[in-house]
Amino acid sequence: MTTVEILRAAREKISDPSRWTRLTYARDQLGAEVDADDKSAVCFCSMGAIYSVTSDDFCGQNRAVSLLYNAAHEISGSRSVVRVNDNLGHEAVVRMFDLAITTAEGL
Repeated sequence: MTTVEILRAAREKISDPSRWTRLTYARDQLGAEVDADDKSAVCFCSMGAIYSVTSDDFCGQNRAVSLLYNAAHEISGSRSVVRVNDNLGHEAVVRMFDLAITTAEGL
């Protein structure tokens, strides 16, 4: 997958607030913490969404995460994707992904 495809796929996973989470990479239907690549995962944080679509593509994962770091900095003044995810809410997370996608499209 290209970096744009990774970011778009991850964004799609969390585009609905009911499929997004905080404080852990992923959760199952009952709200229990699970690994991002667990088949029972239905909700993801920003990083968990990236990990779930790149479980065997570490280069692609690193490229996508790097762009998220830059987008997080633009949104929050910090390169912490976790800070945006856990403290600024779903709307900020979607905006962070949109910024990262726009950047990736320009590369």
